[in-house]
Amino acid sequence: MRGPQKALNAMIRSTLLFLFHQGQQEAFKLDLPTSADISVEIFNLLGQKVHAEEFFGLTAGPSRSLTLAVPNLPSGVYVYRIVARMETSIHLVKGQMTLVK
Repeated sequence: MRGPQKALNAMIRSTLLFLFHQGQQEAFKLDLPTSADISVEIFNLLGQKVHAEEFFGLTAGPSRSLTLAVPNLPSGVYVYRIVARMETSIHLVKGQMTLVK
């Protein structure tokens, strides 16, 4: 893994491991080194996309909170893909998460 990608992964820090319940929405936190547009896609274990959401114009900073509207998504294990489109680069982070409602 190259330096900038490794550094971004460290800054995003297993983003969705910090998923927490807020009523009918789920939120997660991430650290952004620069402003970015963020795309979040969630897949079930069969590889079917079950949710997608975009967040535009997020400012740089620690612990940026993003709220996903997933009222129909049941508790379970999912795979996520986050694409961060920053000023001069695009970064991809993938992983597995457990959603508990």
